[in-house]
Amino acid sequence: MAEASIQAKDFGFGPKSLEERQNDWREILAFIPVRPKQKDEDIRAVAQALKTNGADFEPVFLEFAKKYGIRSHRAKWIWSKEKAESDAFEELLEQYNAAKNQRPRFSPLSAAMLEAMPAPNSRIKGVLPIVGLAALYGASASGKSFLGLDMAASIAEGLPFFGHSTKPAPVGYVVLEGEGGIRGRVIAWQRHHGRAMPDNVRFLPQPFRITDPQDVTDLAAVCPSGSVVFIDTLNRAAPGMDENSSKDMGAMIEGAKALQRLIGGLVVLVAHTGKDSAKGLRGHSSLFAALDAAILVSREGDARSWKVDKAKDGRDGDTHYFRLHVVEIDTDEDGDAVTSCVVVPEESSGASTRSTFKPVELSEGDFHDICSKLIIRVIFIFILVVCSLATHLATHIWGGESPRTGGDSNSCPYFPIRSHYLLL
Repeated sequence: MAEASIQAKDFGFGPKSLEERQNDWREILAFIPVRPKQKDEDIRAVAQALKTNGADFEPVFLEFAKKYGIRSHRAKWIWSKEKAESDAFEELLEQYNAAKNQRPRFSPLSAAMLEAMPAPNSRIKGVLPIVGLAALYGASASGKSFLGLDMAASIAEGLPFFGHSTKPAPVGYVVLEGEGGIRGRVIAWQRHHGRAMPDNVRFLPQPFRITDPQDVTDLAAVCPSGSVVFIDTLNRAAPGMDENSSKDMGAMIEGAKALQRLIGGLVVLVAHTGKDSAKGLRGHSSLFAALDAAILVSREGDARSWKVDKAKDGRDGDTHYFRLHVVEIDTDEDGDAVTSCVVVPEESSGASTRSTFKPVELSEGDFHDICSKLIIRVIFIFILVVCSLATHLATHIWGGESPRTGGDSNSCPYFPIRSHYLLL
């Protein structure tokens, strides 16, 4: 009687044929997990639930049991022993609904769906993405930290960076190297540009370990969603770690990516080149491979430049030149000027000229000395040329034959020295 009342319930399947109802239950059972350590218990629960629908669902149970290694004769024995249980039936449906409503981890997309998606945007067009992991790197004293500060200000204001359009975003700047100089750099930037540093650029001079999950979580908690975080430098953010070790570098990369995921924005690692700057970013190659963008800062004398060294789905290689302009920001206790620098863009041709030709100031005495040495050298060369011609002429007259006709070119009694000795 209880069994009949269970069958009379409508669980949303509606009036269907037996085959359709069996197929519905096959679909339900496809979502039902069977725990390895409680396999017998779970198999029996399925039998109890299916029996509420009648004996016609035995084939469905046998198919289900077979998937989990239950032999046919044992499955039939379980079916015969178990009784219909309404609670088991309800629990089975709850498991099914929970599993079906759970958001799938993977969502396959067709080519048409990909084409319909909006194009990815850039934080700095052609330079940095809105979301991802990037690096700004160069040799010591190349000016990378000054460039990073200028880049941070451009992002915060949404103003062009070296002619590249920029989308505004809050910026966090983690200062781990040159902490004492950041005040001067900010003051120099403000005095040079004649305005205050944007308020949505915030500086964090406290110690930070990129490999410490708690530090990463705490930093992300104070960064707005979609912001840009500069970490200056990667080496100081990973004390005691070996940048050349794949394991240690993997931990650094994972920490940076965890921070990026938590803020939902962009993380920029300020880093160094190796001993040979031509070989690029210092440390294990896995770092460069993990980057979505990389900016290389170079220096040749006073000429500095940066270029996009890596841009996923973009163009790299364009070089931009700049110089560091000295700005007086204060005076010390002795009355001497205290200075810092700001980045000033330059045209490539001007930078090239500056690095190749350098004007030299000469005193009057230096000028006369150079002229005297030049005149002496010209006279010496003239004497050598005259002696050479005289030797050749004498050989032709007294030697009987021209050297070109096979005569002895050294037979002249008045010129016993060989001509090539004379030229020396």
